[in-house]
Amino acid sequence: MKILATWFRHGRGLALGVLVGALTLGKAAPYLINGIGSQNWRHNVMFVSLLAVVGGLLVLLFVTDGPYALPAARFDWKQVGKYFAIAACGWPTSATSVTCGSCMRCGRGSLL
Repeated sequence: MKILATWFRHGRGLALGVLVGALTLGKAAPYLINGIGSQNWRHNVMFVSLLAVVGGLLVLLFVTDGPYALPAARFDWKQVGKYFAIAACGWPTSATSVTCGSCMRCGRGSLL
């Protein structure tokens, strides 16, 4: 997804949606091959494995980062503290703000 996102400035959401759809079809392909393939399951597994190897080689040889590189994410210690506060207290009840005290267990109510 990161590599695909570097190829698009406009229409990035559509491109990611197509990628997720392709991943879904790729996940379903072995079941389709099993349904219409040989009666011998070993032949089906070998064919699907061959497809996976070919796909991996195509990505290895031909896929690179795009021309619109994304900026590197910076590390922020405040985000680490928020994560551990949520992990200690449970999930916050508000999706818009993360406060230690928005969970039902500790009830301290202090902002991070």
